[in-house]
Amino acid sequence: MAETRRSFTGISSRTRRRGSVITIPLACAALLVGASASGAAAATDPETQFQQHSRNAGASGFLASLGADPGLFTLRDLIISPRSDRRIARLLSKRSRRKTMGRNVAVDVVDVTTGARVWGRRPAKAMLPASNMKIVTAANVLRAYGPDHVFTTQVTAPQAGTVVVRGGGDSTLSYSNLEQLAIETIDNLRAQGLEPGLKPNGQRAWIKVQVDNSLFAPPTAAPGWTGSYQPGIVRPVYALGVDGRYVWNSAADAASIFVGYLKQHGYGAKYLGESTATGTQVASLDSLPLSSQVKYMLQVSENNVAEMLYRLVAVARGHQATWAGSRQAALESLAAMGVPTRKLKLHDGSGVSRLDRLTAVSLASLLRVIANSDTDPDLSSIYYGGGLPLAGYTGTLASSLGRFSSRPSSCARGRIRAKTGTLYDTIALSGLTVGSDGKLKAFSIMVNNRPYRRYSPLQTRKSVDAMAATVTGCW
Repeated sequence: MAETRRSFTGISSRTRRRGSVITIPLACAALLVGASASGAAAATDPETQFQQHSRNAGASGFLASLGADPGLFTLRDLIISPRSDRRIARLLSKRSRRKTMGRNVAVDVVDVTTGARVWGRRPAKAMLPASNMKIVTAANVLRAYGPDHVFTTQVTAPQAGTVVVRGGGDSTLSYSNLEQLAIETIDNLRAQGLEPGLKPNGQRAWIKVQVDNSLFAPPTAAPGWTGSYQPGIVRPVYALGVDGRYVWNSAADAASIFVGYLKQHGYGAKYLGESTATGTQVASLDSLPLSSQVKYMLQVSENNVAEMLYRLVAVARGHQATWAGSRQAALESLAAMGVPTRKLKLHDGSGVSRLDRLTAVSLASLLRVIANSDTDPDLSSIYYGGGLPLAGYTGTLASSLGRFSSRPSSCARGRIRAKTGTLYDTIALSGLTVGSDGKLKAFSIMVNNRPYRRYSPLQTRKSVDAMAATVTGCW
């Protein structure tokens, strides 16, 4: 049966194509943005602390560390005693009214195989999802391109002494990738007679470096982003940028790093702005496979990755890579998967926007699609491939963050894969788990307008975790 599959651990051998990846700083993901209360909360918020801890990993480094992910338990491990959905529904009704969550709570719990609702509370209400929006982005981009797809960064030479770095949408481009491109560029400029000419004094002229940002439309702030969000929480969206670099112009920043590596390897160089000029290809580099990029995004809730992937869905579906085009593409993709789109507002791909709206029923419906690896195998890396954090073990559900680490939720440690979501007034958790009846359940729990002045984010999360543990039947 599908729900008994073991989790994928480790990275596809395709990642080797990029060569080694040095450690780079990871910037803050979609956390605690909004009101003035958010600044103080961010300093002590466990999810923020996790991201601070993981900043030095970068995409490849972080994914490699997930080799310790113990994966999903087998059905034999999970079946404790036969407990009915009716009992679970009764308990969820009681436990959804904890003071730490407040009154604005939406929940949907369904049987994956039959679609029957185990229990729901306002499941069709439009709610602020925070980073649960990344589940939508993950499914849409995998369906658009497939898990093995790679995005290519190219360097072309329109004339001798001039190169153009074309952003291809690689969301996990690293420093060492840019150094690799610089070395290949120098080698091929020499081999193809495209080096810069000599000055009268006999010295080699500098290489002129430009960037091609034409894959995406010029960046603007998404609806629902405030000025304080950029670039520290999410940067303006270019098709070229270095993973973990939260800067105003990631394309110019990447070009400057590329220039630095050209100089380091013996050629003077200057960055001279944007260009769409074409020419002879002198270097190229493929990204990590898309499934690895999605896994990285989901595990650490990385906003910049999410926004680049959100744009790439628009490209794949023939829309302009703008906010409006990406929103239309995302809705079309969900509808094609049979996910209810009524009331949904998809203003960005990361969940940072305060105008985003999802329903618990739409997320549970999407998770049912994700769980059906026979019908939609391209999405299997999200759940069966270990993309979603594992309760008490990995990513933003690690026990070091207080997730599933103490009673009553600790009984569900290792039994749930789910995506977290945090804004100062919002806590969300949506995922999949096998119940004590041996059946796979999809659930979505979203808390809005939580009483954040009285309860910390962790206190609210513990209540949400307890509800998720209830779905497993272990409590």
